[in-house]
Amino acid sequence: MEDRKRNQQEEQQNMEMQNDHIKPTKEFVSPESLYEELIAGVRKYHPYRYFPD
Repeated sequence: MEDRKRNQQEEQQNMEMQNDHIKPTKEFVSPESLYEELIAGVRKYHPYRYFPD
């Protein structure tokens, strides 16, 4: 019984940690805004490789 409670607590802690990494979203985000965010993320890791200014 205690093992089950411990496992449930561990699972809840894991879920809370995972939720910390989830970015809250708005009801509607324009495709242009999403695209710009995507491109900024790609440039962060590959600054000059794929998308010239």
